[in-house]
Amino acid sequence: NQIENYGDNISDEAKLICKSVLRNQKETARAEELLKQEENQKKKNSKKEKNPEQEAMIMGWFKEYEEFAQNHSDLSSHFYFHFKEAEFATLPYLSMGKQMDILKNIVDDYRKIEEINPEYGENLFTYGMSLYMAPKIAGGDKKAGIEKIYKATQVSDTNYEKVSALLVYSQLMFEDKKYDEAKKYLKEAESLSPSKKRYQEIQEMNDAGYSLFKADEYKKKK
Repeated sequence: NQIENYGDNISDEAKLICKSVLRNQKETARAEELLKQEENQKKKNSKKEKNPEQEAMIMGWFKEYEEFAQNHSDLSSHFYFHFKEAEFATLPYLSMGKQMDILKNIVDDYRKIEEINPEYGENLFTYGMSLYMAPKIAGGDKKAGIEKIYKATQVSDTNYEKVSALLVYSQLMFEDKKYDEAKKYLKEAESLSPSKKRYQEIQEMNDAGYSLFKADEYKKKK
């Protein structure tokens, strides 16, 4: 509703990003609800079937960005970040070869966005995670990844961006056995979030000796 109130006072680029993000969040929420229903009914499928309706939505979402990029110049870091998100969403529907072509450029793609906007928190966080998770042969660098995520905790403009970075950074500190720092950043994330329950659960996990990255192990133990 707030976006609609801006009318023609925001760019076509901003309208596209807002529309696609809202649509994607709604689809994500719907998919998560369906997954919960399946779990509650204890449905066990050895192979998850593709949903043609969802595939069409995802591929259409990416095509919107692709066509917009072809027809516009001087686009922002925000556009390129969400364009990259839309591209990654198509991965389950692509051949293995095309998937590898996209994944091998992941670190470099986020680096280019950082060059456009060095203090874009959401990109710094995602770039940091890519550096942390990628193997060295693909440009991975765990130390540099942690530094990018920390920077995201400091420069993010919105609580949404900041909370994600703080939460993950706290767990990276826990993995590094810096337990006081881990608790500090987890508390900061909790203070900025409207929902507190999730952070209490993570703190309980940490108290039991597990980071969020080892949540499956914790659940089995519990």
